[in-house]
Amino acid sequence: MKITSILSLLILLPSLLLAQGIVRSDTIVIPFKLKQENGRIFIEGDLQEMRNSSDYKPLIQLKEASLSEADALLKYDVVKLLPNFTYDIHLLVEPQDTFEETIVPNFRELEGINGQLRWDMTPPYQTLWKDVLEGKLDYDEVYNFKIQYDLLGDLDCEQAPKPNWSFRKNWYHYVTVAAGAGLIIAGEVFENQAADLNESYVQAWADGEARGAAQPILDDANDKLQQAGNFKTIGVSILAAEVLWVGYNYFRFKKRVKAYKSYCGKKVDAGLSVEYLQGDPFVGLGTRVYLSR
Repeated sequence: MKITSILSLLILLPSLLLAQGIVRSDTIVIPFKLKQENGRIFIEGDLQEMRNSSDYKPLIQLKEASLSEADALLKYDVVKLLPNFTYDIHLLVEPQDTFEETIVPNFRELEGINGQLRWDMTPPYQTLWKDVLEGKLDYDEVYNFKIQYDLLGDLDCEQAPKPNWSFRKNWYHYVTVAAGAGLIIAGEVFENQAADLNESYVQAWADGEARGAAQPILDDANDKLQQAGNFKTIGVSILAAEVLWVGYNYFRFKKRVKAYKSYCGKKVDAGLSVEYLQGDPFVGLGTRVYLSR
């Protein structure tokens, strides 16, 4: 059992140590203006101008944005994360037509989702950006509110997962299987030799041989039997470890296929993309959101 566990760990170790990489990146862009009329401040924008930077279906959408004083509360719709996947999210506001400085919040200005959204986090998914309007935006200037995110995990959207059993990449597993099978065969050979020696030992007694002459035959038979057991145990352990490796990689492949279907789907066309982004993702976008003063 110990041999099997150690061999299994050694075989699976390269797969278990795979680091998370960037599966895909995207940016949600929402143009808006900060307006002031009759002592009231509001945000003006257009849903039809909301867009995503990639050709993939959006994984994060802005569901609602409400303003109170100079703070903005952002609520998201998020495609559910599978285990061991993570969103890395960053917010910023940048001028669309000028060279003014991009506004990037520091960690003290954000509450809720701030940076990473892990698969084990639960709704509501929201961020409170404090003091976002506090002297940072000019009236009637066109700005882009951006949600930049990376999906992190063991997957690559540029290459669909597929099983790979080629000898070139997995030769050591084929060699290991051959070695395990060879040890089992060697065990069988030694076991047959032990059986033949036992028969010789019995025959020696039947022929009246002295104990001193027959005992070495029995000792040799026992040695062969012990070696046969060792060879078979190691061989079976190696094959069992390889079966575990195959099973682990099969289920890992199935999980990767599921993740690929969830995260790497392309937009069918631009019209569908716009339709997918609707559903009141920005309260007041196209209308007006009033701030108390």
